[in-house]
Amino acid sequence: MQTEFKLLANVIQSYLPDEYPYAVVGGDRSIKQTDFDERVDIIPVADPNIFSMAQRIQLAQTQLQMATSAPQLHNVKEAYIRMYEALGVSDIDKIMKLEKPEPMSPSMENRKLIEEDKIEAYEGQNHDAHIQAHLLFGLSPIVQIMPQIGVELNKHILQHVTIKAKEAVAQQIEQAEQQMGETAEGGDLENMAQAQIATLEAQFMGEVQQLQAQMSGEGQPDPVIALKQQELQQRALNDQEKLKYDQQRLGFDQQKLQQKDSIDNARIDSQEDIAQLRANINLKKLDAQGKGPGFQYKNSK
Repeated sequence: MQTEFKLLANVIQSYLPDEYPYAVVGGDRSIKQTDFDERVDIIPVADPNIFSMAQRIQLAQTQLQMATSAPQLHNVKEAYIRMYEALGVSDIDKIMKLEKPEPMSPSMENRKLIEEDKIEAYEGQNHDAHIQAHLLFGLSPIVQIMPQIGVELNKHILQHVTIKAKEAVAQQIEQAEQQMGETAEGGDLENMAQAQIATLEAQFMGEVQQLQAQMSGEGQPDPVIALKQQELQQRALNDQEKLKYDQQRLGFDQQKLQQKDSIDNARIDSQEDIAQLRANINLKKLDAQGKGPGFQYKNSK
């Protein structure tokens, strides 16, 4: 662009008459050929922020048009605020009626986090209740799939810790002033207050970490492992009972075998006795008939 301006200046310097009249709104003007001599160099300059600002204004205007066309789906007030910010307006609060944000319950704050909205901690709140509720919400599955919520929760909890420490130090200073009957002033007191706030913040952060570990079960036995151990113990008891039953059954079977052997032996003995008795009876019968061995023995003599 600078080169083009120089070429154009050379052309005007070479072919422009000594004075060239031209008309503008509000009167006639004229330009002279000497205005383009080498005494003045044409250096075009541009502010790079001008185009960026125009872009921001155009983007904010488009957002405002979309918000006003469907107010039930948009935050129209936020669209106006962004429009004023793009225009470079600094005192927006004096132009618009901005509502002062009000403290909310922990459940409402958790809901706004899910909706990807900002939350703030305020003085006078029950900081311990808020911290506990947010820690419980941090253990929910929805935070696991939306990690940005966890980041915002930690930032919000830190806000509560800071405000809680400041309120505690302010209360201590007020009590000390009431006892001394005078108002404490000076930079030393402010430095002492800041040091005390830092001490309390460290103390409260330790309490938050302990509470978080207690809620998450950190350092405690895994319930799945405990259940598995209980299952193994029960299985071992069942195995012991089964082994005891098997031993008793084996002893009973051995006793039955012994009884069976005794009965079989008695039966064999009884059969042998019967056979012997039969044999004796047969011998007696033969002797009575003269056919036995004794009869033959007598005849041989």
